[in-house]
Amino acid sequence: MNCRNASQSISAYLDGELTGTTMLELSRHLQECATCQSELESMRHIKSMLGKMSVVAPSAD
Repeated sequence: MNCRNASQSISAYLDGELTGTTMLELSRHLQECATCQSELESMRHIKSMLGKMSVVAPSAD
């Protein structure tokens, strides 16, 4: 797996949406690539922050 493919799969990886083979390939790539590891951590942080946001109901207007 290369960085381009890894980058396109990171969100699905975090959501547990990847097939076994793709997940294994991405896991191996992440063990060796600091750039993609950093992108993974950034995505984890973003998803965590979004999960903490409160839902705002729209006004009646």
